[in-house]
Amino acid sequence: MSNATALIMAAILAVTIVAVASGLLAYTAARRASPDTLHQYEQVIADMQQRLGRTEQRSDQQQEQIDRLRDALAAEQDYSRALARAMRDAGLEPPPRPEPPRPTSDTAALARRVATCFSLEEMDTLAMELELDGALTGETLENRAASLVRAALRRGILSELVAIARRERPRGGF
Repeated sequence: MSNATALIMAAILAVTIVAVASGLLAYTAARRASPDTLHQYEQVIADMQQRLGRTEQRSDQQQEQIDRLRDALAAEQDYSRALARAMRDAGLEPPPRPEPPRPTSDTAALARRVATCFSLEEMDTLAMELELDGALTGETLENRAASLVRAALRRGILSELVAIARRERPRGGF
């Protein structure tokens, strides 16, 4: 066997010994940390289960509120129709129906302002505070901010979003 071959064999043996020793050290360190890590995972799972329970309870309460509001709206619509009929019977013309509020370009400006003033994590925190957990999409600041504004608009809590943004960033121009 030549000197070059012996040197290569020695280098391979040294690399193998170092790799095995490193692996054993990492394995030993992981085994020591496992009970703590397992306990942390159990705590995280328990916390997530509690949050899920609270979210489901909130969802049930919101559904009940939606049902009550839907019933109240139906009663108001029936009353409005009856009132309009009575006005026509009396020879009067009822006033025109009010126009529903429409989203304005102000929402786009608000989304740009939110993207400028808040990080992705902070937007997630805003969503959680507004109980919009899971409603956000988008991986960029602009997309996440637009998603936050759209979700708040859909739920009718845009003014709450603005109030929280003003509280968190008093100089943010909200």
